[in-house]
Amino acid sequence: MLGVNWNRASAQAVQALHVLTREARQVETRISTGLKVAEPRDNGAVYAIAMGERSRIASYASVADGISRARGIIDVTLASGSAIADVLKQMKVAAGAARGEDLTADQRLALQSDYDALRSQIDRIASSAQFNGVNLAAAGGRDLDVIVSDRGSSGLVTQKIRTANTTPVFGAPQRLSTTSSGDQAVGGESRNAFVSNDGRFVVFRSWATNLVAGDTNGYQDTFLKDLQTGVVTRISTDSLGQQAIGGGGNSGRFSPDGSFVLLTSDATNLVPGDTNGQTDLFLKDLQTGVMTRVSTDALGNQAVGGLTTAPRLSEDGRYVTFVSGATNLVPGDTNGYVDVFVKDLQTGAISRISTDAFGSQSTGGASLAPYFSSDGRYVAFESAATNLVANDTNGMIDSFVKDLQTGAITRVSTDTSGQQANGGSYIPMFSPDGRFVGFHSDATNLVSGDTNGRTDVFLKNLQTGEVSRISTDDSGQQATGGNSYNVSFSPDGRFVAFHSDAANLVPGDTNGVFDTFVKDLWAGRTYRVSLADGGLQSDGETSSLRFSPDGRFLTSTSSATNLVPGDTNGVDDIFIQTFSTLSTAIIPGLSGYLLGNGGVTTADDTQFRIDGTLIGTVDITATMTVADYLEAVSTATGGRVSARYDADGGEFTYETAAMSGGQGVLTLTSAGTARSWLGHGLFGSNTSSGQGGVITLEDQDWTVGGAGALSGVSSGSGQLLTANG
Repeated sequence: MLGVNWNRASAQAVQALHVLTREARQVETRISTGLKVAEPRDNGAVYAIAMGERSRIASYASVADGISRARGIIDVTLASGSAIADVLKQMKVAAGAARGEDLTADQRLALQSDYDALRSQIDRIASSAQFNGVNLAAAGGRDLDVIVSDRGSSGLVTQKIRTANTTPVFGAPQRLSTTSSGDQAVGGESRNAFVSNDGRFVVFRSWATNLVAGDTNGYQDTFLKDLQTGVVTRISTDSLGQQAIGGGGNSGRFSPDGSFVLLTSDATNLVPGDTNGQTDLFLKDLQTGVMTRVSTDALGNQAVGGLTTAPRLSEDGRYVTFVSGATNLVPGDTNGYVDVFVKDLQTGAISRISTDAFGSQSTGGASLAPYFSSDGRYVAFESAATNLVANDTNGMIDSFVKDLQTGAITRVSTDTSGQQANGGSYIPMFSPDGRFVGFHSDATNLVSGDTNGRTDVFLKNLQTGEVSRISTDDSGQQATGGNSYNVSFSPDGRFVAFHSDAANLVPGDTNGVFDTFVKDLWAGRTYRVSLADGGLQSDGETSSLRFSPDGRFLTSTSSATNLVPGDTNGVDDIFIQTFSTLSTAIIPGLSGYLLGNGGVTTADDTQFRIDGTLIGTVDITATMTVADYLEAVSTATGGRVSARYDADGGEFTYETAAMSGGQGVLTLTSAGTARSWLGHGLFGSNTSSGQGGVITLEDQDWTVGGAGALSGVSSGSGQLLTANG
């Protein structure tokens, strides 16, 4: 028999040593990997969380790199601007010296040489202001993409930084409400277009009977147009594709991925069991054709007691907000007014949000026009209710913002100090970053100096409370002669679209109808975009101007017959036009600057340019008759520029025709004074010659178009042209 001596204490010590060694290795692994667990089998949940956090931390490197890159580019650009400013000071000295009347010809040539050298130095500074392959200063500068977050739904979020002097470029309008073969709509108007997020499809409503074959229901329908192929499809149909009966389809909204369209309809056959006799909200699956009714309570029961309209989807596509007069969508709806609701499309849960901060239902009026913030946390809407916030005593429709997380509600249609509006405020919409709410209002006390007695468009800064009026001209003057309505933000928040029948927002607005405008919030400029190709103003009203989600298009509705050739259907159509921005660089090329004597004493030239293109040159002398000058202007420009002269005021008015951009009238101020027009000094006198009807002009280049602090200043002979005239 084999005997073994067993030492129990030694065995226990060895086992303890194994445990300690294993734990020590585990601690070592945690230290070296930064993980609480070494592998999934230790703790799968903790391991998954840890790996996710490591991924996020790693992505911060990309964010930090993007921000550092942008900082370096901007720092180099600012440094170049500072250096150029110093050179411009020296150029100003040279220009001042050249004004001396006692200079000899050689001295003038020497000053010109110094001036040319300084000018060339500016060009070199601008062209060398490059960092990491990017130059925002030189001509041809481009936009800059910077990674600013890792929290996007599809990965890293990129913020576009545009150079401050990029200018909008509006394409000629194209008619969108046409058949698949391009024939115009017949049988009724088309309105309210919305573009899908990818910019390929457009959904709209129309009474036309020829957009698709077999349209015999006699109702307005909802249509889908493929912008690539031109194919038009009717989508206000049941799940089998049968046309709507008992009512038609109204305007739709795309889901974020473009696979669904929300639309309203009072048809009775789009889904089984539709017996409420009301307008309902539906969801159309564009891939399967299946139609689902959304305007139901949490259990799927149909709405009773009122119609449902004005749907808006959250940007994640999960929630929809709408207005309804139904009384059974939520318990306790006894106010007898149209309310605002939010529906969870995943769970079916529904809540009423047109309530006060404690959830009490509104009293005193209907609530309408809901709009989600981009993060889905807030909903803006208008309401005539008097109890949503304290001290609502103006008896007007106001604009509100509801916090869906806390229930808090704020009235935004107030002035900067929080005083309530003395007029109605309507259709509030969030800016893409959620910082602003835009709305139109009849109130006269939201901003100082509001004396036009008209409806205006306003922006409310939700962070500071500041209110600004944006339905103004380039100089900030209020609109006169008409009203301004509705707001649509560009995706970057820089531009705001609205429509107005005011006559003074842009020069040359003489058609007397509602036009569509875009306001550049950075530059303060206002552009009229409801123009035919060549700048011809529309002969009919245009409204409902909207930016596409990707910012590449503008859509609008118009009764005009001259926006496109062959518009003879006599009804409202939908139009689409491209939208982009053109970078003119922070520092333009300055090779055109010339330095000369202080006045014109011999024959010289005045050049007329439209959007930078030379269209005519007028030979003038120091003194010529007004009649001869006016004729020379018209002849040299082929009739594209004509002029009038007011002898009493000593004022010239230059009118341009068939030009892009929508600018219209140039005015030379009265005798002996100067005016700056887009960076061009205009000088004139009707008294220096001492003869009635005779004018003395200094030679200038006159340019329509251009942008930026220094851009567009063209060369002239006989006069140094500076940015401010």
